[in-house]
Amino acid sequence: MPMAVLRHGLIGGGMSSDEARKTIDNLFDAHPLAKFIAPTLLVIAAAVMGVDDDPVGETTGEGEMSPPESGNSPISTEAEPRLDIPPPK
Repeated sequence: MPMAVLRHGLIGGGMSSDEARKTIDNLFDAHPLAKFIAPTLLVIAAAVMGVDDDPVGETTGEGEMSPPESGNSPISTEAEPRLDIPPPK
């Protein structure tokens, strides 16, 4: 499993599939499997939680970042009428 995770991490980072496979094969032939546990966990964490330098928003055609959503979108449904229930005594 560490081989596949690290290979996919390299591919996701921009390395070609063939180059990533060759790199991982060479590294795993030269080092024991235990050396790859920490890097594998870091790749999984980055995939699940993102990385610190990953900006919020999307790039526009001019290379600028679009503003992040504010969460102040208008309400799309009407709220249910509130029932005035007296508080418990």
